[in-house]
Amino acid sequence: MIKVLLVDHVDDDVRDVVDDARATMQVLLLTDSTVGADAAVRGSDAVDGVVSGAELGLARPDPDLFSAIALREGLLLGELAVVDSAPEMIAAAEMLGIRSHLYAGRAGLREFVAGLSG
Repeated sequence: MIKVLLVDHVDDDVRDVVDDARATMQVLLLTDSTVGADAAVRGSDAVDGVVSGAELGLARPDPDLFSAIALREGLLLGELAVVDSAPEMIAAAEMLGIRSHLYAGRAGLREFVAGLSG
């Protein structure tokens, strides 16, 4: 069962898809930014939280970033899912057996999220 969905951004055109995902799992924004640069996002209600690679001492697309997030959240890697627009992030996630989706549009995202719940 997927407990946390990691996303690289949430635009207005996919907000309802993200809201649907949040009904069954946590949605966390994954960024390389520092804490100061994330201040506005951290106050947003579009996601449940923000994970900063800079805070963990790791940068995207290092696969160890996913391991550190799972450890921090008390999850198995199989309880994470990743949506990202960067192919190298998807490759890193897939290397660890994490369900992932290369974001290319709203329809594909909706299908992926629906598949996580069922």
